[in-house]
Amino acid sequence: MDIDKLKENWGSLNERLAQNEILNKRIIQEMIKNRANSAQSRLFRYDLLGLIVIAIFSILLPVIWIKTLMTFPSFLLLEGAMVLCLGMESWKMSCLLRFNTETKNIYELNRLMLRYRWIVKWNYTYGILIAALVVIGFFLFQGSNLLLDAWRFWVMGAFLLIGAVLGFLQVRFQNKTIAAIEQSLKELEEFRE
Repeated sequence: MDIDKLKENWGSLNERLAQNEILNKRIIQEMIKNRANSAQSRLFRYDLLGLIVIAIFSILLPVIWIKTLMTFPSFLLLEGAMVLCLGMESWKMSCLLRFNTETKNIYELNRLMLRYRWIVKWNYTYGILIAALVVIGFFLFQGSNLLLDAWRFWVMGAFLLIGAVLGFLQVRFQNKTIAAIEQSLKELEEFRE
C-alpha cells in the first residue's frame, strides 16, 4: 500500500514538474518577446522623431527661403533632399510597423530586421554621399551670397559638424538596437526548436 501511494505521489510530482517546466518556458519566451518589442519600440520612436524633425524642417524651409538670401536653386535642392529623407524615414518605419512578435513567425521577423538593417546601411552609406553633394550644391548655388557674411559660413560649418556627430550617434544607436532585436529573435528560435 505504501508503494502504491509512493508511485501515485511520484506521478503527481512528475506531472507538476512538467507543468512548471512548460510554464517557465512560456514565461522566458514572453520575456524575450518583450525585450524584442521594447527594442523595436525604441527604434520606432527614434525614427518617428526623425520623421517629425524632417517634416518640420521641410515646412519651415520655404519660410527660411523667403526671409533670407537663399537662392531658388538652393531652396529646391534642400527641399528635394528633405523629401528624400522623408521617404527613407517612412520606408524604415514601414518595416518597424510590420514587426509583430505575436502574429509573425521568426523567419518573417528576421526578414524584416534584415531589410531594416539594409535600409539603415544604405541610408548611412549613400546618405553621406547625397548629403555631401547637397552641401556642395548648396554652396555652389549660393555663391557669393553665403560668403558675404563670415558668420553665415561658420554657422553652416557648425550645422554640418553637428549633423555629422548626430549621424554617427544615430548609426551607433540603430546598430546596437538592431543587434538586440536579432539576439532576441535568435533566442526565440532556439526555444522553438
